[in-house]
Amino acid sequence: MRGEFEEAAELFAHALDINSEHIQALKDSAFVYLMESKFTEASERIKKARALAPEDSEIKSLDRRISIAKKIGQTHEVISRIIKKDNNIS
Repeated sequence: MRGEFEEAAELFAHALDINSEHIQALKDSAFVYLMESKFTEASERIKKARALAPEDSEIKSLDRRISIAKKIGQTHEVISRIIKKDNNIS
C-alpha cells in the first residue's frame, strides 16, 4: 500500500508541475500526504487549495483532518519520549 501512495504522490506532483493551481490535484495530493503521515507537505497543499477555493467544504474537512492528525502525531512523539525516558530510568 505504501508504494501506491508514493506513486500517487509522484503523479500528483507531476500534475501540479503542469498546473500548480489544479484544485483537485491539490486536494488529492494533500490526502495522499496525510495517509503517508507527511503532515507538513499535506498542510502546504491544503493551504494552497484553501487559498484558491476558500468555501470548498471538502478542502475545509481535509484541512481539519490534517490538523488533527498532526496534533495526534505530536502527542504520540511526546508519549514515546516519556516512555523511553521512563524505561531508561528503571
